[in-house]
Amino acid sequence: MRTQIVAIFLLFLSTLIFGQEKVFEFENKLKIGTRKINILYTNSNSEGESLFLIPDSGKIATYLYSENFEPVGQGLLIDNVLYKYPQISSFIGTGKKRTIFLRKANNKKWGAVFLDFDNRSVRQVDLDFKHKGENFINEFSRNGFHYVVALLRNSSTFRMYRFDQNGDITHTDYNLSSTNFTPKKRRSGDLSDIIEPQRENFKTNVVEEGTPLALNTVNEVIKLYPQDDKVRITLDMRRTYTFIIDLFLESNKSEVHIIERPSLRDPSSMEKTNSFLQGDHLFSFKTSYDELLFAIIDLKSKNVLKEIRVDEKEHISFSNTPIIQEGGALDDYRELDRTRQFLRKTVSSNPAVAVLKNGDDYVVTLGASQEIESPGVLIVSSSVGGAIGAGIVIGIGNAVFGNYLNYTRTKTARIQTILNREYDHLKGAIVPVNIFDRIQAFELELDEEYGNDKGATTLFKNGDDFILGFYHRTLNTINLYRFKN
Repeated sequence: MRTQIVAIFLLFLSTLIFGQEKVFEFENKLKIGTRKINILYTNSNSEGESLFLIPDSGKIATYLYSENFEPVGQGLLIDNVLYKYPQISSFIGTGKKRTIFLRKANNKKWGAVFLDFDNRSVRQVDLDFKHKGENFINEFSRNGFHYVVALLRNSSTFRMYRFDQNGDITHTDYNLSSTNFTPKKRRSGDLSDIIEPQRENFKTNVVEEGTPLALNTVNEVIKLYPQDDKVRITLDMRRTYTFIIDLFLESNKSEVHIIERPSLRDPSSMEKTNSFLQGDHLFSFKTSYDELLFAIIDLKSKNVLKEIRVDEKEHISFSNTPIIQEGGALDDYRELDRTRQFLRKTVSSNPAVAVLKNGDDYVVTLGASQEIESPGVLIVSSSVGGAIGAGIVIGIGNAVFGNYLNYTRTKTARIQTILNREYDHLKGAIVPVNIFDRIQAFELELDEEYGNDKGATTLFKNGDDFILGFYHRTLNTINLYRFKN
């Protein structure tokens, strides 16, 4: 039966991949020497303009194209900036001008590159920006600006820096000292009591809407949800509570919501927990060796709208899929028979819940994931980024590509359920095929067709569609394919 399901799934994918079309191809006329191109990086702004970056022998070839893939000026070459600032943080700008912000991996030194495709000029500068008495939390881009969020040490004050296209930097402080971040304890605590960004393994997630989410891009207990007028920060630092902090981008206004979540029947020292924000609702996931607890809480009323409990001996009846374990490849697929197996895998890793709106319904994924250690594989996260080549790191400038890489190159154990607008389980409903599965299936076909000629790949959004690109090593061309979403 399981073999038949996999066969049907692969057949279904093979029919879907014909939905893609080749939309464009252009030559990298700034190619240097004979080294292989191992990185192809793209960024698409709200106007649909796409900036392509191709690191090569310490330099970066850059090309700018319109929404319809018409060239905006000729390509520009950036000299040796990656050796000084190996992490690309973001891209902002419109028209024929772009600004790239870069930093060292330890966040202590920052730089910028200003590109003018009209005047064919490239200017590199060191930014007068350092974290003093504060700790870096994460970064994101919105409305033509780049934002960096930090937490002042020994305080409950967030500091948010805003970088504009000219490289000017301003900041706003958000003082949350009136909030007790250690409820049910005798001493009132501040944020620094529960957030320890000085820890070596400290990570947070930045959650960008409009793209499928890999479990390991939402598995941290601190997440940032950028929106047009604010950034929402969720903290699952306590088993019982989730703190939701709204920092408004155009003022120093802030709001804190403390959400009490349902508890496991038998709290355990091995209990793990996480949550996910979707609109005004919090999706909560708790797990131990003995029990799974899934709940949905309304942020305004703080009422529990849905609560489902499953113990280790019960069948997970609200799932629309088997318990699936996948290792990042279409042929590495197996199904787990027992709820106990699923609970053990979630407790032994970082559990996560991801929610994707599908029409009026919600596709909810519950599970856990871990990165697959494989030579040459790039893992990009919304927290730290991934190492590429000789110390080069790509940050969060292209969340779509990062989510795709994590989705296809991580080992997961998961279930998926479909809920209607009232959050009732739609029993028997078929989970829609993830567009990342369609893209990965086509990418495997490209591997077979082009072999060693298929070099670095990239993925970005163009309107509502997804664009897959790869570098042809022999022809030195970038080939782009459109997938209708």
